[in-house]
Amino acid sequence: MAATLEDIKRRQRGVITTTQTREAGLSADTTRNLHRPGRWPRLYRGVYATFTGEVPRPAMRWAAVLSAGAGAALSHRSAAEELGLVEEEAGAIHLLVQ
Repeated sequence: MAATLEDIKRRQRGVITTTQTREAGLSADTTRNLHRPGRWPRLYRGVYATFTGEVPRPAMRWAAVLSAGAGAALSHRSAAEELGLVEEEAGAIHLLVQ
């Protein structure tokens, strides 16, 4: 069974890809309308926040992973931040890409 849009948003801290919106059953037209100014801000090409306002660092970590594509994962300090092992801080988000 395909994940619902709400399931994806919850799992990925409010960040979603255009591909995931289609897989969740949204039409191409609906997806385009959600990407218009004032709706879902674009974080990376094909990656959007499903909310407006400031994008918190946890959402930006998800956006970076989704933008990098299959085989990408957080690494180093960014992975430690996600796991709550260190305090969050501004700066680069570290990824490993296979």
